[in-house]
Amino acid sequence: MIRSKLLLVKFDNSLNDYLIAILRMGDFSFLIAKDADAVEQNLQSYADIGVLVLYLDTLPLWDIDRIHAQYQDQDVAMLVLVEDQNRCRDKLEYVMNLGMDACLLLREVKYSVIVACIKHLVSKEVALSRLQTNYQHHQKAFSMLNQAEFHIRTLDEAYALAATLSSMLPAPERYEAGLIELLVNAVEHGNLGIDFALKAELLSQGWEAWEGEIQARLTQNDFKDKRVHVVWQRTEKGVRISIEDEGKGFDWQGFAQKEISPFSLNGRGIALAKQVSFDSLEYSKQGRKVSVDVYLPSYSPFLNSARAYQNSTLCAS
Repeated sequence: MIRSKLLLVKFDNSLNDYLIAILRMGDFSFLIAKDADAVEQNLQSYADIGVLVLYLDTLPLWDIDRIHAQYQDQDVAMLVLVEDQNRCRDKLEYVMNLGMDACLLLREVKYSVIVACIKHLVSKEVALSRLQTNYQHHQKAFSMLNQAEFHIRTLDEAYALAATLSSMLPAPERYEAGLIELLVNAVEHGNLGIDFALKAELLSQGWEAWEGEIQARLTQNDFKDKRVHVVWQRTEKGVRISIEDEGKGFDWQGFAQKEISPFSLNGRGIALAKQVSFDSLEYSKQGRKVSVDVYLPSYSPFLNSARAYQNSTLCAS
């Protein structure tokens, strides 16, 4: 049986006794707070709760906001119980927009329904906690990684590898888009031979035409055994990622200097990676191999220029 501490907030007397009896039968431990003031005054006592249960009918909207603010950044599931859904319609919509779960509470409905809802939330919190712990372990393991090799064939594999590699870097959101562009380029342009003009033509017919052509080529004898080879390596300054395809190569220089336009259907990937994502980008082997560098914060010209501007602003003031 899953055990977890609950915090019940703003339940009226007629509900308390029966609900408490049912929760005890459900093997839960719990605390009761009469309102948001009590929650704020006893945060230390409530620090280890797993599920926050709010009785929406008697809890004012401003109290909901205050309680939500206390727990929104913690690993706490939030459940609201509602009896009069018509009277609480606006509040119900509001709390669901905040991401809380809701359970309609009718007097004739067995309270075991509530217990089932709470057990479901507790099990989700347990699963989430395990995922977070595993993620932290993976991050620690990645921090000890000096070199790794990967071989991909499809776009799905390209997206998955971009997400994994970017998560190993200090600012994942900055690098993931650039890695996606370079890995997808290696698959579709390099290994599958879909050039700029053909891709533009396919995209003009819709994304389905482009994806269909890629899937078709992945099964053809000329392309099905080709792989993109990716090497991750730590350097003195940070990390170098090399991506090499098995295609014919291309004249990449014009694309690296290309202006990034939001109106272009394609052709922006290399420029995006060079100008936005990475500290350096260089091609070799007639365009079949691209290597990008990610510098640690003390080396990064992107971060150093930001610091220089911030320092000059502080000095000027």
